[in-house]
Amino acid sequence: MQKLLFVVTSFATCSATFGADSVPALQWVKTIGGAGNQSVASAAVDSHGSTYIVGSTTSLNFPVASAGQSIPGGSPLARVNLVTGAASRLFPENLPSIAVAAASASEPGALYAGSGSRVLKSTDAGATWTVLYQFPSSVNVAGVAVHPTVSTTLYAGTSTIGVQRSKDGGVTWTAVNNGLPAQADGSFGVRSVWVDPSAANVIFASSGFGLMRSADGGDSWVAAAGGGPYSPLAFDPVTAGTVYYGNGNDVLKSTDDGATFARVTSLPNQAGLITLAVDAAGGGALRGVDIRAVRKR
Repeated sequence: MQKLLFVVTSFATCSATFGADSVPALQWVKTIGGAGNQSVASAAVDSHGSTYIVGSTTSLNFPVASAGQSIPGGSPLARVNLVTGAASRLFPENLPSIAVAAASASEPGALYAGSGSRVLKSTDAGATWTVLYQFPSSVNVAGVAVHPTVSTTLYAGTSTIGVQRSKDGGVTWTAVNNGLPAQADGSFGVRSVWVDPSAANVIFASSGFGLMRSADGGDSWVAAAGGGPYSPLAFDPVTAGTVYYGNGNDVLKSTDDGATFARVTSLPNQAGLITLAVDAAGGGALRGVDIRAVRKR
C-alpha cells in the first residue's frame, strides 16, 4: 500500500506554567485522522510551541500541513525549514531506508544516520552522505546518538551486538555492554540510545528488558525503568536533569538525570505512548503521541 510521509503542526500550545511538584493533566489536542491506518515515528516541539510529527499513513485523505511528502509513495528523509515550512529530500535513492538520524550539537551541519548495518554521516546538513562504518550484515543499526560537546564520540544501538561506542568519529567501534541483559541466544538487542545533553556521561538505552542507564559514558549499565524497545524518552531542554519516559500508558518523570523515575500521569484508553517531546519554550509543556492522538499537558 502507498504511504505518505507527513509532518503535522499542532495548533494548540500550553500556556500554563507547571510547578516542579505539580501533576500534569493530559488533554486531547488533535486526533490523527484519515480513512486508513497510520504510524507515528517521532515528534518534536520548536521554540514557538509548534509540534511536528513524522510517520506514515495509508490514508490518501490524511490532513497535513507543510508535509515533507504530500503525495503517496516512499518514505524519504527530509529536512524541514521551521521558518518557511519548506521541505527538501536528503537521503539518496540508492541507499536503504534509514532507521534513525541524529544531529551533532557541537558540529554545525553534521548529521548521522543508521541504515541497515551501516552508519552514515553528512557534513552539509544532509545534502550529501558518506558511509562511516559497516557492521556485519546480520547487525541492524536502530539507534544513533552523538556526544553533546565531543562530536567524535558516537553511540549506536544495534539488534545483536548491543551498544557500540566510537571515540574517533565512527572509524572504529567498541561494544560497551557491561551490565546489559543478554537475550536468550546470548546476543544484546538494543534499539534507541540517548545521551543526556546536560550530563554527557549519562546514557540511556532501550531494549526488550526496559530502560537501561549508564552514568559513565557506557562503561557500565543498570536498569532504570520498565518499558520496551520502542518506549520513548525526552530531555527537558530548559531544566537540566529532568527526563520524561513513556512506560506503556504511564508517563514517568525524573529530576535526577534518570537515576530514579516516578509516575506523573497515565494516558486514557490504554493507549501506549509512541513518542515524547518537551516544549523548548519552557513552562512545563509536554507533548505525547499515542496510537490515537496527539496529547499535551
